[in-house]
This record gives sequence, C-alpha cells and structure tokens, in this order.
Amino acid sequence: MTRLEGPKPSLGLAGGFKQRDSRSYSEALRGVGGEALFDNSSAWYSIIDVMDEFQAWVDEEGGGNPRRKRIPDNFFGVFLEEINHAGSGGLWAELVSNRGFEAGQATSNIDPWSIVGDNSSINISTDLASCFKRNKVALRMEVLCGGTKPCPRGGVGISNPGFWGMNIKKGQKYKIIFYVKALAKSNLQISFTGADDKKLASVKVTVGKTTKWTKLVNTLEAKGTYRNASLQITTTTKGVYWFDQVSAMPVNTHKGHGFRKDLFKMVAGLKPKFLRFPGGCFVQGNILRNAFRWKETVGPWEERPGHLNDVWNYWTDDGFGYFEGLQDALDGIEFARGSSSSKWGSVRAAMGHPKPFDLRYVAAFVSEYAVWKKDAGMGSLVAAVAEAAFLIGLEKNSDIVEMACYAPLFLNINDKK
Repeated sequence: MTRLEGPKPSLGLAGGFKQRDSRSYSEALRGVGGEALFDNSSAWYSIIDVMDEFQAWVDEEGGGNPRRKRIPDNFFGVFLEEINHAGSGGLWAELVSNRGFEAGQATSNIDPWSIVGDNSSINISTDLASCFKRNKVALRMEVLCGGTKPCPRGGVGISNPGFWGMNIKKGQKYKIIFYVKALAKSNLQISFTGADDKKLASVKVTVGKTTKWTKLVNTLEAKGTYRNASLQITTTTKGVYWFDQVSAMPVNTHKGHGFRKDLFKMVAGLKPKFLRFPGGCFVQGNILRNAFRWKETVGPWEERPGHLNDVWNYWTDDGFGYFEGLQDALDGIEFARGSSSSKWGSVRAAMGHPKPFDLRYVAAFVSEYAVWKKDAGMGSLVAAVAEAAFLIGLEKNSDIVEMACYAPLFLNINDKK
C-alpha cells in the first residue's frame, strides 16, 4: 500500500497525521476531522504506521482487547418529518387529499378535487360558509340538472383521487365522514370508483331540508380491488349543496389510531429507541406564517386549520398532528407530560389520553443524516455502505454523540425531493 505523506488532509483519517503528545491513540483516533485533534508540526505518520502503533498501544494498555465505549441504549431512533408526503399520503392512513378544501387558501382552487359531469350540469365554487371557526372554507356545489332537465345516469358531483390514487382492497372496510348542508331534501351517493367508473363500494344517504350542517358517518365494504380508485359524492337532484371535511379512512389501522398498519409495522421493526417529531425544516417553514404550530394540530381533526408546508411545497391538513405523533416549549411539554388537571394536559385527556406521554427530550436543534440526491437515487448499495461507514463513526464517538436518526423516514415515490 502506498504511504500517504505530504500536506495535511482535510479529514484526519483520510491520510497521515501526527499524534498530539498529550493524547493517547484511542483519543486521537476518535476524531472525525483533523482540525480539532491534529497539528501541522514535524513528522506525519502514514495510516499504516498509526494502526500498527495503535495496536501496540492496545496490546500494552488493554491486555489485547480495545477499551470499548458503551453505546447508549437510546442511540438509534427514527425521525418523522412531513416531507415527500411521509405523513399525508404516507404513514397517516387518510385517503382524501385536501379534505377540508383549505389548500387553495380561500380561492376557487380545489385541487385535486374535480367535478363529475360538465359545466352545463354542475357549478363548483368555494365560500366561507363552514361551521368550523378555524377553517372557514367550504365547497359549494350547485346542481343545474334534475327535474325537467335530467342528470346523467350516474349523477353529477365531486370526485377525489386521494394521493395519486386510493388503494382500495376487496373485503376491507372504510369509514366515510363528511359534513353537508342542503336546503332541499335529496339523495346523495357515496362511492369508491375504479376503472370505467365501476363502483367498488357505494351507499346512498338522504340529506337536506335544513340550514344547519349535518355530520354523516358511513362504513363501506369494498367489493373489489383497485389501487387507483377515487371517492365520489354524486346526486341526480337539482339544488345547492355545501360540503366540508370529507374523510375516508380504513377501519383497520394500527391500534385504531389512524396509522397504516403495514408502514407502522416497518417502523416498529427497526426497534427505535426514540422518535423525533415533527421535524426539521417543516417546523419553522420558509416564512413564519407557515411554521408548524402544535396548538393548531390538536383537538378534533375537523377543527384543525391545516397549513401550507412551504418548505416541501404541499398542503397538510394536520390530521397527523402533535397528538398523533408525539416542540413550542413549556405548553408543548405540559400537553405531553402535564397532569390531566393542567391547562394543556386537560386537552390531551379530553382527546382520550389522560396518562402523560413518555416525553424525555426537547431538542433546540438536532441534525440528521442521509445520503441523498443523485448519489442515493431510489436506494443503492453505495449509499447504504456510505451511511453504514458514517454510523461507525458515530458509534466510535458515542461518548459525544448521544442520539442519531435517519431522515427522511418515508418517501412517497410520487413526490421525491
């Protein structure tokens, strides 16, 4: 092997270095960079020289066995941030995208919702008629057909494709919740539709004759499987309808908490010792208005205003909020650890969790690691080996590095950043 000599390298272990007189080789070798541990004076050792002499020191000082640092029990954990639709359209099992029609931020943009029918039979807009104070946008649907001008056979209405298609599976049950207001009595059909508008599951409900909002809850069992399905709400009755907070969730989620069982099982299989949540860049946002504010992510999901994830450029309704995942400081800690009689602890208790959460760390700043961009692609052996080598360095420095987590935890392949 060629002896590495010459100018000091940028990384201490990438080339030769000289031991500081006051340090043992065990201390010298644990450095990540040469700047902190090594100087420019006199002779440099080659990496072969160093390892030979280090082994001699081990044999002399340690009886043939290296002195080992204990790696903390909580060293490896997971980091869940709302990036790449890791939560919305990922671990969180909600199938409807933009369920509260808030993503357009009080404009007529209701993407990804679309109309069933054409402009001669239906007119769609948004207004501030919602019954929820913190998210006032509702969808207004005016059906122009019906009566003397019959509607198409399948009716007209609205359709939601979810996050790049809803994966509906035969035999699985799904809970559909939405809020509706209609002045005239009429029937609505709620359906999961597949290829060629085939109904995978469907139910008819009667609404109307009231100026008040009504919450409707139905459970549908799929009679077929289609991984690119949509949720449709249609009618053949002329009139004006308002909709808000349309949700479709699998009944069978992890412990009934709303997480996809398959993805949650993968995380649990890692046996993480801690969870870092809600993020990284997602927390502060690009501008203060779009920062993650935990107080707006607790309480009934229908009342959560949601916010623009401007760092990663998509809307999140915060259905997967602070309560579901367990950072603002004292109030946040009180919500997690306070007694059920405290101000924020009582909010947690009212949500069905009177016992405090096992919150042990509050981070002012914690960094994460990952090989990314084109070096990582969709996963590669080179990236995996590079990350493994980096982790070896962290383990060697476990007396300084207390916790480590990879980010991002999940990636929806339709939204790779």
